[in-house]
Amino acid sequence: MVRRRLGDAGPGGRGAGRSGGGYDEAQAQAGAVLRGERKPTNPLTAGQVHVAFKCHNGKHIKAESNEELRASSSVIKEPEKFEVEHSGSESIYLKSHTGKYLTVDKNGDVHASGVSASDGSVFQVLLQENGLVALRSHCGFVAAEANGRIRANRSLIGSWELFQVKDRSRRSRTEHPGHELPEPDEQDDAPAFFDAFCQVEGILTAEERYAKTHHDRTAVLFDKRVRSRRRDHMEWSFKHFYMEKEYPPSFRGCVSAWDITRVEMDADGESDTPKAEDTEDAVRPRTRSGSDGSQVVSFDGLEAGRCHWKKILQEDLTDAVRIIAAFGVPAASAADADEAAWQRLLAAQAGCKQKTAHVLVMCSSGLCKAIGPIGVDCSPWPPALDAVFAERFAGLGAGSIRLKFGALPGEAYDVDKDPVFLAWKRAAGPTARGEDWVLQHADSRLAEFEAARSDYERRRLSEQVSTAKKQLEMAREHGLPVILQLPAQDDAERCMAELLVAVFGEASQHPILLSGFNGRPKCAAAFLRSFPGMMVGFNGLLTHSKHKQSLGEVAFDVPLDRFVLESLGPQYPPADSAAGSARGSYSHPAHVLLVAEELARVKQRLPRDILRAAFSNTAKLFNLSI
Repeated sequence: MVRRRLGDAGPGGRGAGRSGGGYDEAQAQAGAVLRGERKPTNPLTAGQVHVAFKCHNGKHIKAESNEELRASSSVIKEPEKFEVEHSGSESIYLKSHTGKYLTVDKNGDVHASGVSASDGSVFQVLLQENGLVALRSHCGFVAAEANGRIRANRSLIGSWELFQVKDRSRRSRTEHPGHELPEPDEQDDAPAFFDAFCQVEGILTAEERYAKTHHDRTAVLFDKRVRSRRRDHMEWSFKHFYMEKEYPPSFRGCVSAWDITRVEMDADGESDTPKAEDTEDAVRPRTRSGSDGSQVVSFDGLEAGRCHWKKILQEDLTDAVRIIAAFGVPAASAADADEAAWQRLLAAQAGCKQKTAHVLVMCSSGLCKAIGPIGVDCSPWPPALDAVFAERFAGLGAGSIRLKFGALPGEAYDVDKDPVFLAWKRAAGPTARGEDWVLQHADSRLAEFEAARSDYERRRLSEQVSTAKKQLEMAREHGLPVILQLPAQDDAERCMAELLVAVFGEASQHPILLSGFNGRPKCAAAFLRSFPGMMVGFNGLLTHSKHKQSLGEVAFDVPLDRFVLESLGPQYPPADSAAGSARGSYSHPAHVLLVAEELARVKQRLPRDILRAAFSNTAKLFNLSI
């Protein structure tokens, strides 16, 4: 049985204990290259004529029309190419696409403004052991700063001062007799990629959430951007997002999940979209029906976003980019899985055989491709309610708790969002002192909120196993892939294994994605052996130093036809990028490329091979015609 295998698998996973191989030995061999035992060649002194520079933030240096240089481009076109002229054995001149040389002024600013080569245009090339290069001018090392500005005033080499050099030289016909090679285009350089799992709604609201919960400079910047998007009526536009982020042309789409207990529709199938008059300055409460029949009040505009799944899915992107929908009841919402939620999920899977408004809206376009995320959580149960609270707060759904206290069960209580406090403040007038109410009532309100949350959590833990099993049975009946998400808990992994065997049977070929896996390597190995249709999803966690050893072992052992790449957005941005180290950072589908680079390093393959395999595996897993 899978449960026995999960418990008895070797301590090192599939690769452990084998002679002459394994993850640790492979990484040691890779380290030998970095230690100089097989030193890479200098790409800027090896004969390349045209090159592009990729910076630490994943962007390429671009020569702007005003002659400034910025690390802002995701693609390589003419403005991103620089001609190399040699000034010495390890020194070069760089010329932009306008024919002007890159020069460094006395302040360290770099401009593509030199009419001829000069002392200010010389860059010394310093090759690093990892194959990246640093460029030193007469003022200091060249750096791509956090805002994308290119300056040459640094005294030391750090991540900002390192660049990956990409060859963009056009070979002549004499080098290849009888053949004229076209210039490599970006599509050939970057194979198509697909984000196997993210939450588009969470990505589109990530900046707004940060702005409302922080008070630093990043929050101010995010708030300005949120207001600008609202003013342009673009706040729920994924098209606007990926154009703003300059997604590469190789991006083909993403699978995005929606919590079916939060999806709301009117009788006519129309979503509860905010009216045009609700501008950025009109932050006022909105009321709508919750999944449990209660009235949910939104004070920050975020709750209304859960009604916009339809707008996001129906958005006109491009012929090559698609958002594929997955609907499900995650473990965190098991207590809200009422009959209405199950009917919506059943309608989402049933296709258009049933001519109901829900089915026509959700499946007529064929976008409902998977059920998930599904999971179980084996965290300790909170204490039961005291008798004084049991009658008042037992059985409340998430919407009702939000209505009563201004916060969902998974959120922290905030008195400024408490409807009781807001009602008192409106009635008392502008001269009322909020501190007086807080001193008198805040502690008791917090205790009531904790009681309601405790009861909700107990019901969630009680219902999650049956909720997960019911969704697995639906997936089996309708032939839809399953997306699993499990916490790093041995009991949760064993429980899910038992559910999978009970519903699908051992050795089932049913398509399953083990998304965001962060458990023991031996558990991943046992899952893959027992379920041939299962694939493991790798995301930004693979780049985090805390998880590199355990996830690296999983990644090393997973075959090339048994994995997919995912951003898991907006959670866990890659750690080894500017996006993953800056305040307010969040993950989104473009970060799949960084995950692919790390996975390629672990598996000792080329990134393009990883991307191609992941794209093929994703299409197979979700039965996509892309």
